[in-house]
Amino acid sequence: MGLLSRIENLTTEKAGLLARADELKKCASKPQAQESANIDFCAFAGKNGFTHSGIFSLKDDFYYLSETQNLDLTTITKSLSTKDFWDGLISDKKGWIFFEGESLNPFFQLFSTEIKDKIKNISIFPFSHENSTCYFFALNFQEELNLSETEFAENLRKILENNPLQNQNLPGETKLCEGFDVSNASLFIISAKLSLEEAFKNFSSPFKELLKQTALKQLFEYLKTLFSFPNCCALGQDEEIKAVIFSKEEIDEKFLQFQLNISTKKFFLNSNMQNLLVLCAGICKTPHGTLTFLSRD
Repeated sequence: MGLLSRIENLTTEKAGLLARADELKKCASKPQAQESANIDFCAFAGKNGFTHSGIFSLKDDFYYLSETQNLDLTTITKSLSTKDFWDGLISDKKGWIFFEGESLNPFFQLFSTEIKDKIKNISIFPFSHENSTCYFFALNFQEELNLSETEFAENLRKILENNPLQNQNLPGETKLCEGFDVSNASLFIISAKLSLEEAFKNFSSPFKELLKQTALKQLFEYLKTLFSFPNCCALGQDEEIKAVIFSKEEIDEKFLQFQLNISTKKFFLNSNMQNLLVLCAGICKTPHGTLTFLSRD
């Protein structure tokens, strides 16, 4: 059964054309939130042909995963590695560096078994950022990159400088109006606080906080694909994700929680139905109020 089979909003009968036009006219008369032009790592990686990738950033002589694409929680927890480890493997090499066969062995410790068993080669691209070297990597990359190395490095630096909480690509009020053709907005808070706290309980500051943020961003990328337009979600504070669902039927938050946990097993790599907790935050009757809910810290 697909996610939220009880919430197939767009197949329900919509309001008449005149009513819809009136709603859009009301929305157009209000100031619209500007959609951010920030570079999203997962979107950038996918656009350039990568399927599983990430960035290792340096902090206090340790490298950790700061950005991930289609990686799991176990891999993020295993990513903490010393600067000496990377210096020994990469040294002063520049440009793209390729590893396959036995040369992959040192890297296997950084990945979950589920991912490690699928690795045939690793492509690594060192680039400078804030007076240190970071490492972009891609697994099993076979395409030809259309960007020059200079352009690629510049985009990666912009990604690392982006604040995902402050620069989210939220829908404008006009887009949200399409959801209100279906129903009022049901607001939910999805919390991963307990599961992420458990995953990183043996880590000390600052890596505990840094890796939890990485994990939340990756989890958010998985969840985004589950909320089809006009439904949407946004990153929140304290390991929380905010979600908006439009449905003529009442939404059972326990059923929603069950479905979300089923759909994110590939991230958590377990069958715990408490990885994500869902709390109903109420009903909103206006696009402006809904956007405020999504954007407020």
